[in-house]
Amino acid sequence: MSAFVSEIVIYPIKGLKGMSLEQSFLEPEGLQHDRRFMLVNEKNQFISQRSHAALSQIKALFSDKENLQLGFGGERIEFNINERLLELFPCTIWESEVACVEVSKEVNSWFSDLLKERIKLVALQDSKGRIKKYSNRKGSTTVSFADGYPVLLLGSASMDLLNSKLDEQVKANRFRANILLQTETPHIEDTWSKITLGESTLEIIKPCARCQVVNINQSNGISSKEPLKTLATYRAIENKIYFGANASCLQTGLIKLGDHIATATTD
Repeated sequence: MSAFVSEIVIYPIKGLKGMSLEQSFLEPEGLQHDRRFMLVNEKNQFISQRSHAALSQIKALFSDKENLQLGFGGERIEFNINERLLELFPCTIWESEVACVEVSKEVNSWFSDLLKERIKLVALQDSKGRIKKYSNRKGSTTVSFADGYPVLLLGSASMDLLNSKLDEQVKANRFRANILLQTETPHIEDTWSKITLGESTLEIIKPCARCQVVNINQSNGISSKEPLKTLATYRAIENKIYFGANASCLQTGLIKLGDHIATATTD
């Protein structure tokens, strides 16, 4: 049985809860609306669950095609995704400095009150304004506010193998993938060079190096030593732990749940 798409997830605001979809359009920067917004501190440096685990408890859902609703406990706010303020300023995300604009002073205040510090919600001035050079080969890709590459893939067999080694099972949402695939062989996604699914084609760049965020329970925001501790016993290479696969866009197009994938493997 060939692998097929079992879940599609976008993260409209970097670091917040994911939003499951029945279909999504693959753009050069990643899935449409995925990580197109980012939160920055008063130094205009990005924040994520690494420093703010509470972000895992904030929901982001589209109420219609142009309005994104945010929710935390009983608190709610909504904003138009096309809204922008005029001031242009640089923001830092990892090794990149990118030109950003604020989205809404009201939304800034909402996040600042929740997180007890000065926070701004920003968008890229130019959707193609951030370029990521490949770390293991020549070439580069445009990318949104994702940590590294436009798309993250994860196979179900990889999750099954991990959970077979854990005392308490974890959900795939710990790994914040965009496309979850029903697979039969653990880490088969490591071996692919490109895949076609639906109307789109993805180039597999490399396995995804993981950080402490995977130890945060996305249901309650509580962190522990697992599953990173167990992953380190069989997925560590040169002091990095790999799980899932990074990918970039070769051909834009619609991706739907149930799409079977055609694969090409590395030599």
